[in-house]
Amino acid sequence: MSSYVIDINNEKQRSLILNICFQILSFPYQEETESLLLGFFEFSSHDDVTKLLQKVFGENGIIIMCHVTKANSKMEFYVNYDKTLLERIMPIIKDWYKPFVNELQNQHNVKVKEWKENYDIDHSEDILRNRIIDNINDLLPGFNYFVDFKWSYNDDNDNNYSVCENEIGDLIFRSDYGGIYLVIETKWLNNNHGDKAKKARIDGINDVKERTLKYKELAKKRFNDIVIGISYTNEKGKDPIHFVDITDEKIFNAIKANKNKKIKKNESSFDPGLMGFMAGTTITAAGMAGIGILLRNCSMLENIIDSRSSIF
Repeated sequence: MSSYVIDINNEKQRSLILNICFQILSFPYQEETESLLLGFFEFSSHDDVTKLLQKVFGENGIIIMCHVTKANSKMEFYVNYDKTLLERIMPIIKDWYKPFVNELQNQHNVKVKEWKENYDIDHSEDILRNRIIDNINDLLPGFNYFVDFKWSYNDDNDNNYSVCENEIGDLIFRSDYGGIYLVIETKWLNNNHGDKAKKARIDGINDVKERTLKYKELAKKRFNDIVIGISYTNEKGKDPIHFVDITDEKIFNAIKANKNKKIKKNESSFDPGLMGFMAGTTITAAGMAGIGILLRNCSMLENIIDSRSSIF
């Protein structure tokens, strides 16, 4: 049997692989179950899809199961979910996102130049922001690409997310792990002694946390991708970095842990025995009930892979 060739430059293969990964990332990390349903999609070649999943995911210890439904001939995708899954998919995302990295670097260079020409060297929070930009590889490894600063989002069709003149976000970075963005909101705190200064610090910390959550949601609207939210302060004796929630922290830590890892490469022929159980898998109604939680947002995968068209 001839080997099955995968190609990161194949747009349809790349779309499927990356968006399966993003669907996994979109699930709350702290909720774990044996299997998760990733979505229902229509494809012309079940065999090619199962081979692709085995080569990319299976050979890296991740089981993505697919099952053709009898009712509408659509393909269901499931993943065996455990606490190590997040870290194991990161090298896959990075490998399959490589075709876009050069453009990200070009955009980064332009944006850094623009920042250096415009930031206020006498403004306390601009000093904080400049420190982040200059040291991003050490402070937040894996998010190497500067996307925007003093940014806003305005959707004329969504008044709830319109940003007025006085509502400007601080910094946005992007990783080379696909569509994963990092929003940073900064706050220069009063570190003096006394009750008044202490109250001002507490108010400032609460304010920057609220702004971070707000601009994380706005960035998700703007980019329609995974967004991590971080607040950054100069609070004396404390870690300057604070995550919006545990899910964001787990995603960031997975990227950090995998920053220097490379995806496992195995050029051997596809072994149908490894995936044979998947091709003919029958999932009963009772089994479906016990599968776990349907991922809440399949829009990213549906936007890329139209269920009315075939992948191969």
